Formats: sequence, structure tokens, C-alpha cells
Amino acid sequence: MKFAADLYSRYSILAVLIIMIIIGIASNYYHFYYLKDYNYVVRVVCLENESGCKFDDCETGDDQCAGEIKAGYKEKLIKAYDFSKCGGNCAGLCNNSSVECIDFR
Repeated sequence: MKFAADLYSRYSILAVLIIMIIIGIASNYYHFYYLKDYNYVVRVVCLENESGCKFDDCETGDDQCAGEIKAGYKEKLIKAYDFSKCGGNCAGLCNNSSVECIDFR
């Protein structure tokens, strides 16, 4: 009889562990895939005279930076459920205020 109780105890612990793993996976799926409750960081182009602009550093003698107009960027947070609306142009979307863009850093 002790053997049967021992066996039942082991299987019940395993069953509880498997159920906890399934609940964890389902919870993450719902939170991240269905609700899309996370943010993307996007770079939005801004000009030199705007406040809060960041500029990439160009090393001296770098051909990639030669002759370019100084255009910087701002980093903004966009919710994942709004990111699909960007279509490659998140700057226009942030400027038109059709989605919520939060300044980042």
C-alpha cells in the first residue's frame, strides 16, 4: 500500500508541475501575442534646431558622413498594437498624433 501512495504522490507532483508550465505558457501567449502589451523603440528623424535630438558620431575621414546634412533622431516608444500602423513611417504617425508616441531617454 505504501508503494501505491508513493507512486500517486509522485504523479500528482508531476501533474501540478505540468499544469503550472502550461498556465505560464498560456499567460505569456495571451499577454504578448494577443494583447500585444509591449513597446517598440523607434527612431524618428528630427532637425538640428529641435530640442532633444541625438546625432550619430562620425569619425574623421569617414566617407559615409561626408557632405550630409546634419539630421538627428529622437527615440520614441510605440505600443506593439500601434506599430503595425507605421508601415515603415513611424515619424509621420507620431507627428500626426494618430498613435501615442512617448519620448524615450
